[in-house]
Amino acid sequence: FRIYPSLWASFTIFVAIYLVIGAALTTAAVNFEARSILQDAMLITTHINGFMWTLQTELLAVPVVFLLFIVKHRFGATALIAAFLMFACLSFTGHWNKLLSEIPLLQPMYAFVAGMLAWVTCRRYKGLSGWWLASAGIGFLLTRPLIGWGSSWSMLFESIFAALIIAMLVANPHLGRTAGFTNGVLRYYGRISY
Repeated sequence: FRIYPSLWASFTIFVAIYLVIGAALTTAAVNFEARSILQDAMLITTHINGFMWTLQTELLAVPVVFLLFIVKHRFGATALIAAFLMFACLSFTGHWNKLLSEIPLLQPMYAFVAGMLAWVTCRRYKGLSGWWLASAGIGFLLTRPLIGWGSSWSMLFESIFAALIIAMLVANPHLGRTAGFTNGVLRYYGRISY
């Protein structure tokens, strides 16, 4: 419900630009045939705008998140930790990452579980100071320069730091105000972010 309207809006612009002036992100005209357009509009493929693979990943995560939500209510947060560790280990295998496509759609699946853990455990971060938030923010920003821009480890650590930041901000709303997260521009991008 959230992804498809914004997808169709941007997708319509891409197709219109191609039909009017012939400009596209892809060089293959076959990607603008009716069948390909329909497949891209449903996120079955991402030939017209390859960056939409991130939305494909999000759609794949929806049933996983729903299932894990049920499992969490049955077995507690331990089940989420186990799922996070399982997906994190799988993310280092090429077979898992490219199980559905040449694009590694399944690699960041653990990031969704990290987000669920942030929600479940946020109360534990209630009394933390701004130094903890700053440390997690610095860790997030330094992960790729220190570990490597294309490293699977970088994605994993970024997900952990992001989950910690979110958990701390949810547990301590005053930290968000102090850190400037109530800025109108940041709040706008937070609302429209997918």
